[in-house]
Amino acid sequence: MSRLLASLCCLLLLIASVALSAFAVRVEGRISTNEVLKELTDLSPYTRVTLNGGQFSALVRKDGKFAIEDVPKGSYLLEVESVEYIYPKMTTLFLLQCHSLANDHPQIRLDVRDKDKGIRSTYTVMGNEWSILGHQLAYPLNITAKAQAEYFLVRTGWRSG
Repeated sequence: MSRLLASLCCLLLLIASVALSAFAVRVEGRISTNEVLKELTDLSPYTRVTLNGGQFSALVRKDGKFAIEDVPKGSYLLEVESVEYIYPKMTTLFLLQCHSLANDHPQIRLDVRDKDKGIRSTYTVMGNEWSILGHQLAYPLNITAKAQAEYFLVRTGWRSG
């Protein structure tokens, strides 16, 4: 009896996981070189792409490609997390705890729709209504660095006057 119950539970779990994965898609793209990021080898091996602040994530491979598996239908904010370079998403959702270099800097919004409709990616700006869609981006995503990250300011000399 307990063996039958265990088998039935395993079967139900298998059916549930198949049903959930049927409504999930693979989000993919690549980090490309430009005048800021001249070589992909300059990227840290810890560079990753996240959706909604880490709800889903994937590391960027050596060739610049990334793939986030099993993303369910919905709208997401995409970020590239890198210590060396700054990418389109600059502001954070936790605005009171972190600062932004520019409040109007574009962010990448990703809409995962039904499998037959695919994925729509658009730019959005912090402060806009979520219903307002910006410029549409090609999919799979092709993301380039906007600037090199700077963490320290040059200290000015002391002058007596």
